Order: sequence, then structure tokens, then C-alpha cells
Amino acid sequence: MLDSDTQKQQFHQRIDRIQTRLLEDQAPRKKRRVTRDHTMSQLAVAPSLAELSRASARKRRGFPFAGHLAFLVGIAVMLAANVIVFRTSGATTNAVAEFLSLIGPLPLAGALSILLIFGCGMRRRPQIIGLTLGLVLMYFVEPYVAYALPEVWAKLYTAEHFDAMMVESGLRVAGSHSL
Repeated sequence: MLDSDTQKQQFHQRIDRIQTRLLEDQAPRKKRRVTRDHTMSQLAVAPSLAELSRASARKRRGFPFAGHLAFLVGIAVMLAANVIVFRTSGATTNAVAEFLSLIGPLPLAGALSILLIFGCGMRRRPQIIGLTLGLVLMYFVEPYVAYALPEVWAKLYTAEHFDAMMVESGLRVAGSHSL
């Protein structure tokens, strides 16, 4: 009878050791060493200085630089797609030029942006948001930018196309020329 009681006690002690070991393995481990000045209870309760600085940096950080750069790239991609489609729309001898004039600037800009996303590694969320916002903004705002910079747009396209763009957007009445 004594042997069975001691066996039961030893069995329960082993189960307790196994449970405490499992709990220790499941608990997240601290990367810092415990020194003589700090006890485990202090480390568990007080957040480290690095954690506090990361949390405050996350709160005050706005849209990252990569997002701003992707926004500018999106504007450039949409402008390039518009110019490419315009320049190739007159050529009927080339099958690629016919295809580009058939699909228009939006699918071309989409293909170029997908190439940038996967080919150049612009896969993070701020970069994709910035690229998309740049594409959409340039699509809708191009006549207004052309109105502000008429000499540049007349060189990119032609003076007749520039006038047609101004009339289509409502920035100029048909028949009045400013160039």
C-alpha cells in the first residue's frame, strides 16, 4: 500500500513537471537576458524601450516614401501609355501599333503597372496604393495638367490633339486657340 501511494505521488509529480515544461515552451521567450537588476516579473510587466519607440513610430508615421514614389511612377506610367497609344495610332503597317491603338491607354497602363508590381518588386501595400492612385489621378487630371503646361503637351502630342483635348474636357470652347 505504501508503494502504490509513493508511485501515485511520483506519477503526479511527473505530470506536474510535464505540464509546467509545456507551459514554458508555449510562452513567448524574451530575447533579453535576465540580469541581477531585473527579475522576471519586472521584464514581463514593463515594456522595453524598443517596443515603446516602435509603437510611437507606427502611430506618427504617415504614408511611406515608397508610396509617394510609386504615386509618381503611376503618373508617369499613365502619361507614357497615353503618349505611346497616341504616337502609334497613326501607323497602320505595324500589327503592334494597330493592337495598341485598338486597346487604348488604360489596358496598356495596367499592363505596365503589373510589370512594375511583379518585375520591379513593388508588391507592398503602400506601393500598390500609390501606383493605383497615380494612374487614376493622371487619367482624370491630364487635361488640366495639359491646360497648365500647354507647350509640353503640344510637344508630347500635337497642337491639334492638344486643342481637341481642351475642347473635350470643357476647358476651351471649340474654335478658340491659345497656342
